[in-house]
Amino acid sequence: MPRPKAQDLLRELGLNQLEVEIYIFLLPQPPMTAYRIAKGIARPAANVYKAVESLSRRGALIVEDGPNRLCRPVPARVFLKRAAKNFSEISLAAEEALAKTEVSPIDEHVSRVETVEQIYVHCREMLEKAKAVAVIDAFPIPLERMRPWVAKAARRGVEIFVEAYEPIALDNVRVTLIPVAESIVKQWNAQQLNLVIDGEESLMALLSRDGTGVLQAYWSNSLYLSCLHHGGRLCEQTLVRAIEARRKGASADEAIAILESHPFFITKPVPGQKKLNRRYSTTKEQK
Repeated sequence: MPRPKAQDLLRELGLNQLEVEIYIFLLPQPPMTAYRIAKGIARPAANVYKAVESLSRRGALIVEDGPNRLCRPVPARVFLKRAAKNFSEISLAAEEALAKTEVSPIDEHVSRVETVEQIYVHCREMLEKAKAVAVIDAFPIPLERMRPWVAKAARRGVEIFVEAYEPIALDNVRVTLIPVAESIVKQWNAQQLNLVIDGEESLMALLSRDGTGVLQAYWSNSLYLSCLHHGGRLCEQTLVRAIEARRKGASADEAIAILESHPFFITKPVPGQKKLNRRYSTTKEQK
């Protein structure tokens, strides 16, 4: 692929074609008047005068005081560093201003996912963008495929809860092993994969038994559906842990302690649920 030319890059910064020509023409030249610039690049003087004023406002040229008003180019390194700083400041200001703007209509939807690869693209992208928490319920084949993305998210500090159907080692991940997992997997002529991140996006997929085909799959960025998915999946994991602990001889108090440690929305803030509160609650939650 050919490297972009300087003219193209300057246009990307917002300079028009005439401004680019003037700036590049002046860089190796001594200071000169706008009239001499117009002669040098063979462009109409009136247009050059306007372009010089624009370049001066952008910080690319210095127009000296005095009767001749000589134009001196700002060195490219200095100009580009200043342009980058200005762009950063404008971007931050725009982000702050736009954050106060209500988005309407709400762009939330449910869509079918048609291929296995699309399912795993969603999984990878969701885990890469997760900010606080991810909840997973997955049979062995899809969970193994997701393992590197889960591990990477956990290393970033994302709190991850996994419901697994065979033993799996995942550092810094809360794994709940289904006690009758082997019989459940055998009963199903399919592989299931459920993932929800931050109560903001959810994926529900049913793959063929060997994991190579899609029986049905849906992705959604609905906050309401994703929060319901988040809460339901976590409740099942907590209940499984309590039942299994009791089956292994834990006291009633110990089983109750497991239930009481459950991460409800009120005890474990979830980004999607906080957004729902801001959108629909009669008592607006503080940002």
